[in-house]
Amino acid sequence: MISKTNLFFWKSELVGYITLATDTIGTKEIYVSDGLKRYKYSKYPGIKIARLAVDSRFEKRGIGTYLLFAGIGKALSICNSVGCRYILVDSKKESSASMKNMVSSLQRKIRKKISLRCILTCSQLLLN
Repeated sequence: MISKTNLFFWKSELVGYITLATDTIGTKEIYVSDGLKRYKYSKYPGIKIARLAVDSRFEKRGIGTYLLFAGIGKALSICNSVGCRYILVDSKKESSASMKNMVSSLQRKIRKKISLRCILTCSQLLLN
């Protein structure tokens, strides 16, 4: 997988990073209502938020949520340029509580229910 990692600094200290990569998701892995009618391929293109981390000294300050939103913003700009349909997030089990909080925050922002696996259609986010 080829990816791009963006580092975030505060006063010359690394506070966190986010990694984006291209990915796909199988047509059978999404809700039927999120798919396209008469789509002839077995997978949809997507942008994956592959890694997201915050230095423990900077936790509980909203930096992880900010990084998630920054990653989604970047993914949306890519989706508009290349016809990508989904934003995907893989969360490690030990990070699931933090991811659940960030997904809840995202749900409040876009006023839509999304799964913890965080498969978002780009059109969902652009319309809100």
